[in-house]
Amino acid sequence: MKNLINSFLYYINRIKWLFNNKINKKYLLSFYQIISNGRIVVFDTETTGLDTSNDDIIQIAAVEIVNGVVGESIEYYFATNKELSPTQKIHNISNEALDEKSIDKSEGLKSFIQFLSNDSLLAHNIKFDYAILNSNLLREGMSSVNMKKNNLFCTLDLSRQLYRLPSYKLGDILKSLNIRGVNSHDALDDTKATVNLAIKLSESIQNQFNLK
Repeated sequence: MKNLINSFLYYINRIKWLFNNKINKKYLLSFYQIISNGRIVVFDTETTGLDTSNDDIIQIAAVEIVNGVVGESIEYYFATNKELSPTQKIHNISNEALDEKSIDKSEGLKSFIQFLSNDSLLAHNIKFDYAILNSNLLREGMSSVNMKKNNLFCTLDLSRQLYRLPSYKLGDILKSLNIRGVNSHDALDDTKATVNLAIKLSESIQNQFNLK
């Protein structure tokens, strides 16, 4: 009887989750087709804060996935005039490190846009990274990334649609699904972890929709 009740509660909770996390089949299949048969650029930023209109990107990294295979990567650091102390405890990037590693911001962002080209862009919680990327591009006198030219995908949104998990923070998802990678708040580390999550998501979509 206890097992029957537990099974009943499980399916009730599962139904609630499905209603609260509406499956967007078109979005899932579009992501699957692009990551499997096209090129998608996974990226992450480390910044001076959470104000997407005014804060600076101090590190940006990207890794390409081409036809389901992990390809080339890029990583750039940028100096800033903004105070780092409020966020340094998160990303562990100091002014001294930036003095040593940083390149010209305009050149770095141009290289990122060239690396992206006309392909799809993916991040974990892409709303933030996309907004602060465009803000920094515009402040450097460059054009913003256009969603009509570059499809946007979000592993946070995809994970919520495909899995019922206690937390959807990147590090917690990695642990829950036993995915290789670390959420260290280093842009390249986090990008590589997001790449592994993206590949896991594509496998889950393949299984869920019986794709070959």
